[in-house]
Amino acid sequence: MVAMPTSALLPPRGGARGITRFFSVMFLCSVCTALPAQKREAVQLSNRYNDVTQIMSGATQYLLPQFTDGTVMFNTGERASAKLNYNILLEQMQFIGDDSSVMAIANLEAVQYVSIGKRFFVKYKSAFIEVLLDGEVQLGVARKLRIVDHRKDGGYGGATSLMKVESVSAMDGAPADHLTGTEELIFEESRIYYLIKNLKPKVANKKTFIKAFPACKEEIAKQKDVDYSKEEQLRALVILCQSVEN
Repeated sequence: MVAMPTSALLPPRGGARGITRFFSVMFLCSVCTALPAQKREAVQLSNRYNDVTQIMSGATQYLLPQFTDGTVMFNTGERASAKLNYNILLEQMQFIGDDSSVMAIANLEAVQYVSIGKRFFVKYKSAFIEVLLDGEVQLGVARKLRIVDHRKDGGYGGATSLMKVESVSAMDGAPADHLTGTEELIFEESRIYYLIKNLKPKVANKKTFIKAFPACKEEIAKQKDVDYSKEEQLRALVILCQSVEN
């Protein structure tokens, strides 16, 4: 895999362009795409200098199978086009530079949102949330790869599970002094869902739903068994509330 230096993706020079209406074309009538199964991969570390980004498959650590034409919209109204992809492992929006190296967008404070193909992403802290359903209030998802198990070679072909991981400094290639022999880290994708209004995400739960959809308060109260970690249930609730609000 190509080395990943960090670099700023700067807006093009010239006069500022007006900001286009957010998601005006791509998400007509709340059209959405089903998400694939959650990613999972076992990564074997053979020494304390291993870099997980170099060992893990691109299919697991990247959201899309390949870097795709996209646009970064800045707060100034300026925009920049590039081949983009979202690295779930590092939680970075990355692009291919002029020298074909893979780099991360560094000046995040200047970014308003990102589009890749027909997918849109809202900046949230140092990461990005993908918009799943459009509207005055959008439904979004943040993805991460978490370590769910840590196994150490127990000898004779066996493996011992060590659920507590003291350090994962090998993630960025730094020495991980706790590693001795062959160890295996089990990564699994986790998802947190958000309601987004005016580009400001809030974790999806009953309270934030009522605040985002005040006219739907009674309908939300009737939904006793909503699991706010289940995407299909959140999609249904958002569509219900959108119909009530409209």
